[in-house]
Amino acid sequence: MATLKEVVPELWGKEIFNTSKAGSFMTVRGVFPMAKNAFLATSFEHREGFTVSLDTLEELGIKPDELLIAQCRRFSELAAEALSKPKKKQGEYNSMERHVKVGLQSLVDAGLPLEDAKVLVSVSLQDLHGQGVREPSCIPCSYACYRRETSPLTWLRSLLSGVVK
Repeated sequence: MATLKEVVPELWGKEIFNTSKAGSFMTVRGVFPMAKNAFLATSFEHREGFTVSLDTLEELGIKPDELLIAQCRRFSELAAEALSKPKKKQGEYNSMERHVKVGLQSLVDAGLPLEDAKVLVSVSLQDLHGQGVREPSCIPCSYACYRRETSPLTWLRSLLSGVVK
């Protein structure tokens, strides 16, 4: 299995970049290391958001559908934890700090080493901050991934090919 630095050495540069392996969604059409739905009601422009291509994830030994499922599971846990608290404390769970933790945990759950996960989340945060995003707008996923009739990866690929509108 290849390492992130071998597969996408550009991540160690100072600027956000666009290659076929990682970069803006419009270039890469990949998976967001930090769930895009968490930021849609902010200044975040998801078409320009940082993603990692499906092929790159697979080259790193990560099945993209396992990453999406891990994100959904971790966000469901976060939402359940928030809902178990008094209403005035629930908003504390929808913080950038907690979303960073979920992003890291999801990447590691899917099989990426922690150091590589930190790089992807760091580049993703740099992109979000560059777009003026300081906090997420919601806790995404909940149990939606578990209720789809197809796997999240099949759904994502069909969305990208224009089959799902």
